[in-house]
Amino acid sequence: MAELVVTWPKSDARGFEPGGTREEFIADMSVSADQMGSWHRKEWLSFNPLTLADYEEKERFEVIFIRGLTRSGLSDAMINGMLSSLEKPYCYDPSKPFFPFVENRWISLPEQDPADVTNKYVDELVETQDWDALRELRKKISQALENAGATDEIINAKYGDYVRRVIEDIKGLPDNCRQSGDDGLTDVWEEFKAQIQGQESFSFSAYEETARQFIAVLLKDLQAREKKVLWHDAEGRWEYDEDAHVHPDQMQADVGDEIYRRLCDVAANDGLSRLKTTVPACWISKSLAKTWGPSKLQTGSSAGISSAAL
Repeated sequence: MAELVVTWPKSDARGFEPGGTREEFIADMSVSADQMGSWHRKEWLSFNPLTLADYEEKERFEVIFIRGLTRSGLSDAMINGMLSSLEKPYCYDPSKPFFPFVENRWISLPEQDPADVTNKYVDELVETQDWDALRELRKKISQALENAGATDEIINAKYGDYVRRVIEDIKGLPDNCRQSGDDGLTDVWEEFKAQIQGQESFSFSAYEETARQFIAVLLKDLQAREKKVLWHDAEGRWEYDEDAHVHPDQMQADVGDEIYRRLCDVAANDGLSRLKTTVPACWISKSLAKTWGPSKLQTGSSAGISSAAL
């Protein structure tokens, strides 16, 4: 067994969302503020629960680690002795450290490859001819795969709905935003599609910026849990390791990028009545904002757009 490595784990936080409130944290940890306050006074916790407003994954692991020691029946003196050899703060993955009293020191249990453990278990079932257990295992695996497929369908349906909402917001921009001079392009959405399908003009960034503003307004109203679910199917998700701790703001940015990517996919494949290789720029500008008025910029669609951004 290896010596205990002092690191802050990056495991998922189960039901607790990083950045949660004190009440949410207490409910998830099944400990009271008084208990955490007592641990803080004993210098077992690095944070004061009476003054800390937002709780992250770091605090969660710290509480889980200390909670396990206090509920083991050990005296305060014994806990102090065990903690004296560890580095503060005590942010340790509770599944890794082990304290054999014979050796009187912390050690880390060796990590096992889940695939190796699974293969070994299946081999043992085959060797013992435990066919009932194998059938049950096959049933659970099949059910898990079905559930995964259903989840993918739900996530794709969610993304599709949000893309449609953004398209409707773009279509809802008034006619005086259009300057293409092409009767075949009936609204700003048609102009955006022409930009995507043909040659992007020098001002294409204005199209993208406004589309992203609509997306940002949409994301602002989504619950953190829904953003987290959507994030698992975003392209940006694959830039992180499976056990990486990703801040909610980064998750939101990745989900926004994914909605915009899918929006562009729709624009690239939705037919035009007539396609021009270059479409003159038409978008919300400062001069347009003066004639249009900030009140109309914030009303008339399911997701408004702020005149302050113009």
